[in-house]
This record gives sequence, structure tokens and C-alpha cells, in this order.
Amino acid sequence: MDIKKERVDSDQLTKRLVELFFKDFLEFFCPDLAKIVDFNSVDFPNKELYSGIIEGEKTISDVLAKVNLLDGQEQYILIHLEIQSSRDVDIPRRMFRYFCNIWMKHEKPVYAFALFIDESRWKEPISNVFTREFMGTELTYKFHLQKTKNYKYEEYLDYPNPIVTAFLIRMNYGKKSRALVKAESMKRIEKYYNLTETQIETLLHFIDRLLFLDEEETKEFKDIIKQEEYEEVNKMMLTTLQEEILEEKIKIEKLEIAKKSLQKGYPIEEIAEITGLLLEEVKKLEAEIKS
Repeated sequence: MDIKKERVDSDQLTKRLVELFFKDFLEFFCPDLAKIVDFNSVDFPNKELYSGIIEGEKTISDVLAKVNLLDGQEQYILIHLEIQSSRDVDIPRRMFRYFCNIWMKHEKPVYAFALFIDESRWKEPISNVFTREFMGTELTYKFHLQKTKNYKYEEYLDYPNPIVTAFLIRMNYGKKSRALVKAESMKRIEKYYNLTETQIETLLHFIDRLLFLDEEETKEFKDIIKQEEYEEVNKMMLTTLQEEILEEKIKIEKLEIAKKSLQKGYPIEEIAEITGLLLEEVKKLEAEIKS
């Protein structure tokens, strides 16, 4: 798969995971906030307010949630989450700019949290404070920041929270085999009996795609899940493979419809809307037809 598309897919999958398990996410990473939120009121508003302020290529998943508080003191607050897939020392400035846009549009309290899920070990921490000063005019903006690699894998193997199960693969598992970590993480999905099919699929896809295994590791992973104790993981992987084959067939059909529509002169925006393809995909197909 194209590296850029793989990253975009991973970012979208991460965003979907957080939105599906929003309560679990807050309860683990933001426990004090979770205690005062009315989770029956959660809404994810359109983030058009971000347009025009993001410089360059966006490689993070963002979630903006509107929630009521249990005590009713505020009509609602906005929770801004950034899931960062690589080290970025510029995050304080960008978080401040996001805050400004959110405040300008809503003028409501904002809880801001950045989570780094990159696999690297940092020699120096990244600041969670943005400051500016000029001749007595001062600004200090502080937000919450965590890094999954700072959590020890062994301590959370049986933690009763599905979002933690997903992020096990980005915790610090030392010299453990990546294949074993992947199998162990997937194995723990089966203990959550009340999950919907969509939630189970999202957890599985997140673990599968964000812990990429090379050829040798993949062989080890396949050998592990053949063992009796990983029987459910083996079944889930077979189901996932069947789904991916079906998705690929559907994608080919969509591209064929788009190709015929382009040849007939239909607008690319309408083609993208009808087929469900990304506008960039339709544009690329159009360029291939013209070449």
C-alpha cells in the first residue's frame, strides 16, 4: 500500500477508535474530566473551524467533542483531542492555534489533550506549554500531554478497558517479540462481551495496522495464533482477511463506475459523492484516463 495512504488510513482509524470508545478513552487518559462529563450528551461537531489554519500535511487524528457537564454549571464544554503519530516539537504552537479557533467560534471552556502514540523513545520531553512575551504583554497556554510509550505494557495487560487493549501495541513492551505483543493484544479483545461488531472490528483493525510486522515477524505471528490459546485470534484474523478481500472487490467496482462516469463527462465532485471515493482518488483516475 502507498505509504501516504497507509498513514492517512491509520490516522482515520485512530480517530474512529477514539470516537467509538470516547468514554473509555477519557476514563483512562483524562480520569478527572471523565468524572464530571455527562456521556449521554456527547456530540462530535463538524470541524470546519480548522480550515485554513493547518500548515502542510496533516498527520494526526483530531477529535472535537461537545459535552454537557453533570453539574450543569456550563451548558457545554469542548474537548479537543490530538492523536500524534510522530514526534513534533511544534505541537504547543499548533495546540494554541487550535484553541484560538475553537474559542473564537464557540466561546466555551476547552479541555485540550495531546496523545503521542509514536514508537520512539524520546531523549527529551516535548513541552505542553506555549508562551509568548513582549514588553510586559505575556501569554501562557498549557494543555495536557501524554505519550503511550511511557506506559509499561506488562502493567496494563489485564486492564479492564478496551481502549487500553488497543494502545497496548504502542506502550513500552521492552524486548518482547512484536509478534507476541500483537497476538496478546488481539487475544484480549474477546474478553469484552458487550462490544458491538463495529467496535470489535475497529479494535482488531487498529492493532493489526498500527503494529506492522515484517516478513519474519509475520511468520512468527501466524505460528503463535495457530496455538490453541489463540484460537479466537486466528478466527478473527481469517474474518478480517475475508472482509479485506470483499472491500478490495467493492473498491475495484467503485473505480470502474468512476472511470465510466468520467468518460461520460460527469463532474468529479458528483462522482466522488456517488461512489464514496475520495476526491483525490477520482482526480488521480481522471489524470490516468487523460494520460
